[in-house]
Amino acid sequence: MQLRALSFVILALFTACGSSESPTEVTPLAVESPQPAVALPGQGLLTNPQSFSETFDSRTQGRLWVQVLREADGQPLEGVGVHLYWRRGDEETGRFNTMTHADGLARIPVPARTFGTHLDVDGTPFTAPVSLAINEIIPLGENERRIIHVKPAGILAGKVQDIDGNPVAGAEILIWADERWATEDLKELSPMSRGNSDGSGLFRVGGLPGGFFTVTAQTPEMVCVQRAGGLVEFGQTHEGIELLMTSAHEVFGEVYGADEQPLMDAVVIAGSPGRRADIRDTVNDRVFYYPAAQLIQEVEEDGSFLLKKVPDGEKWNLNLRQESHLSWYGHIEADQPVVRVDMEPGQTLRGVITDEQGAPVKQVKVRMVGKIRKKGKTRRNGDFAFVGVPEDPDAVLLFYKEGYAATGAWLLKPGVSLDIVLEEGKELHAQVFAPDGSPALGVRATVRRKFSKKDAAAFFVLPTPEEEFGLSETMTDTDGNLSLVDLASVPFLLTLESPLGRKELEVTPGESMISVTLEPLP
Repeated sequence: MQLRALSFVILALFTACGSSESPTEVTPLAVESPQPAVALPGQGLLTNPQSFSETFDSRTQGRLWVQVLREADGQPLEGVGVHLYWRRGDEETGRFNTMTHADGLARIPVPARTFGTHLDVDGTPFTAPVSLAINEIIPLGENERRIIHVKPAGILAGKVQDIDGNPVAGAEILIWADERWATEDLKELSPMSRGNSDGSGLFRVGGLPGGFFTVTAQTPEMVCVQRAGGLVEFGQTHEGIELLMTSAHEVFGEVYGADEQPLMDAVVIAGSPGRRADIRDTVNDRVFYYPAAQLIQEVEEDGSFLLKKVPDGEKWNLNLRQESHLSWYGHIEADQPVVRVDMEPGQTLRGVITDEQGAPVKQVKVRMVGKIRKKGKTRRNGDFAFVGVPEDPDAVLLFYKEGYAATGAWLLKPGVSLDIVLEEGKELHAQVFAPDGSPALGVRATVRRKFSKKDAAAFFVLPTPEEEFGLSETMTDTDGNLSLVDLASVPFLLTLESPLGRKELEVTPGESMISVTLEPLP
């Protein structure tokens, strides 16, 4: 169905934090019709937004002048939000906010010794937002004018309707300039643009930069069960997007741990079954449909949680994670209003890592591989711990820090602290020749430890330390040379493969450079 023309009232941009000093009046740019909804400025990204005085003292202040022009024709943009982000030291951050006035100019006075990190220019219905890195201390006095050219905006247009095909009027349209998973995480991400559907459920929202987008709709009583996402170019309009909504209900939950005590610090993840693989094509090869966004939130201090919008009539998957307990997997049945979760305590694997002189080694990468995968690093005193681990006799722990040989531990005993000693990493150097005696370029070289039968059983389906940390493979250069670093001084099987030939041999890192000639392929 062809979308009819819409006319939206431009939403208020950011409130100007500084006024113009009697700017020369210019005629505002004419805008086309229909007009998409305007993009929001980046609110909530940093704390401490600041305004500034109308007076300017060049002895104690610096002043930035920013001019915003359309890239296509160089025309100035009036009434566009401009934000200077700054920091002092390692913790204090904030931003100064203003708007462009006549000739697209904005002025930003800042206190002495202000370190500017970047300038942001808000999107408008027909222009995309811009972020410009500064990373410098703003000099005192008047500063050279910075001219920012803005590209035409990406625009999304379509219709919001319920699952029976009825239009949904007044739905709020939210658009992020990100892929879908970035928009449904524990940390809430502010949308780039907002708009509303009209009385016929139609919407048109602009202000997007080129790149990924995700769009959804919301009302107080409904949830969007068909969202859209994909890629949009600068100045491109995607028409015919269909957002589907249905009624929703709340689900109240309680989480209990050992001894049936309420469990806090758990994370709740709820969503439709198969949602990760649920990506539906549209007639536009750059637009796809997704199911309802998963809900991720933390449990309250009393062990309770409230999922505010679960689609009516749908069964949802439910997963809870808590550091000292085993992950819990279950379901919320269709229209179920209350759910109780009982989590089982997990086991703990801990240890201390030292070097060959007995000194603790910090920042060692630690990986647990088995029924579940976990990763972490050692702390200042060389210790590490994985809690909430399921019983797994075949699990292994793998360790690596640059300069040391990667190593591992297996036949793990929960509750017993491990003492791991890292040895100095050894290098393996070789020169590889083709069967005709010329240096062999592009030969793939891999190494794998030669385990005893007992050790090999532990690694039968698991990566070796070298494989886990990307130390096991390389290619020969134009002279046929290859090098591998941070290997243990134990026997390895070196395999050399290329269209020129193949060769396997046993090597021990740390020894002198070896010379190898490939054997011709059968």
